[in-house]
Amino acid sequence: VDKAQCEGPLSIVHKLEEDAGVDGKSLKFCHERLRSLLNTLRVNNLQDFTPVTKIADFVTLLGTYAQGFTVIVDPYPEAAGIYDPMLLLSCLDASL
Repeated sequence: VDKAQCEGPLSIVHKLEEDAGVDGKSLKFCHERLRSLLNTLRVNNLQDFTPVTKIADFVTLLGTYAQGFTVIVDPYPEAAGIYDPMLLLSCLDASL
């Protein structure tokens, strides 16, 4: 990504299906499966897994809602030339 982009959930799921070979329908259960795995492994310090949990939550939203929000990716949010990517989830529907 060279410049800021705004994409809907369907286009991101489609890219995941093509690039990673992930079935879009299985994304709905990502959060539940991660929670089940961590419980099965009897992980005590769940704070160590916060980054993975955030990704699982994000992908679960992508798989659950086909519309109602957009994803904004900005590779240079602070200053041009300083690569510090930012991913924003923008809700467009108050009922979500």
